[in-house]
Amino acid sequence: MISGRDISLSSGSLAVCPEVEELLGAIGDRVWLDSFSTGTEGVQDAGEPGINGVTVTLLDAGGNFVATAETSGDGNYLFSGLPAGDYTVTVDPDDVAGLFPTFDFDGSALTPDEAAVTLGAGEINLLVDFGYAELR
Repeated sequence: MISGRDISLSSGSLAVCPEVEELLGAIGDRVWLDSFSTGTEGVQDAGEPGINGVTVTLLDAGGNFVATAETSGDGNYLFSGLPAGDYTVTVDPDDVAGLFPTFDFDGSALTPDEAAVTLGAGEINLLVDFGYAELR
């Protein structure tokens, strides 16, 4: 079946099918400084700044390097052009030295500087945040 139509081929005939384009997705969002001023730790509140210059790394399901990004002035990062699959997003702990994590996307207290993400075909997941606060 090609494009919803049945085709019949005689013996020795060849059918050429159109190339199917893979739906690609994206993973990203923000690394931010949680100020604790509103009492809502682990929640991005209005006015809380992003953290600039943080290295964020994307690994595939096998732990292999896929890409790296650096957060912009507002703390945003983005990995685009990704096929469906399981990924791990990591924040370089050296870039957030002196800060402690207040929010981790996948909720794993054992690995606060990384998040496991499953991306469907064509899915855009812009919810993979990492929150940090200054030690007091």
